[in-house]
Amino acid sequence: MESGTISGIEYPVFDNLDEYQEYHMEKSGAVPIVQQDWRKAKKGDWAWSDDPDIKESHLDYRRIVQLLHQKDVVRKLPDGRTTGTCRTIVGTFVQNPVYKMDTDLTLREYPSGRYLLSYKSKQLNIKDRVIQRTELSRNEILFCLRVSTGCNPIEIYKEIYKSQNSKTTRHRTILLLKQERIMDKITEDVRKIAIGLDIDHKKILQNYLELFKGSKNEDFKYKVNEKLGDIIGTHGETQRVKTTFGAGAIFQGFSPKQIEEAETTQLPSDDKDEDES
Repeated sequence: MESGTISGIEYPVFDNLDEYQEYHMEKSGAVPIVQQDWRKAKKGDWAWSDDPDIKESHLDYRRIVQLLHQKDVVRKLPDGRTTGTCRTIVGTFVQNPVYKMDTDLTLREYPSGRYLLSYKSKQLNIKDRVIQRTELSRNEILFCLRVSTGCNPIEIYKEIYKSQNSKTTRHRTILLLKQERIMDKITEDVRKIAIGLDIDHKKILQNYLELFKGSKNEDFKYKVNEKLGDIIGTHGETQRVKTTFGAGAIFQGFSPKQIEEAETTQLPSDDKDEDES
């Protein structure tokens, strides 16, 4: 158990239910109900935290904390829902499904940090979750399949993730294409399509070579030569995607400058978490 103090009054944070029950039995002989969802709790209620789901929290288990203050309506959301705020001995949190509540007393400067709205929103962790994910999500599988057929990756992302912000769409598309699991899946999908069409690298290169040798148009031969360079990854400044069977010939890649810009620019946050849908 930990605790914090406001105006000389100590407020505990319990590590588990046994500790919580023992404390209240000794203090009053009655154990208050612990709310499962702190977003629906009111002033004076005790509720479970979200610590295991918060990257910044050093705690890997949920704890019990009391709501010292609660305000029902702060603003109305586009879908008609209303959202409020609550304050515990730890901090102030938005009572909205996309926000998390921690009980980590080491994350804030006290006492002022207790009264600042928490930044523990899922929206702010999209980049980290995309990078840390090991298994493909449903939307990522669909994204890879569409890219493997030659569709524009940015347009595909906009359609699948319902993204309305063009800057957000571009940065998150590049973020996805930088993940090894995404490129492995695109390559796998391209391989399956190519096998079904009886196409392999050798046949593609032979066809281009025959076009090159059979043409007397120097401009056409230059373009064919440029395309051959694209396929084998030796032409221009484009950073090639990982490929063993032709993914590089379908997805044209991004330039190093584009990728650098994506890495150094903070991802904008949309109104809803697109990544998990």
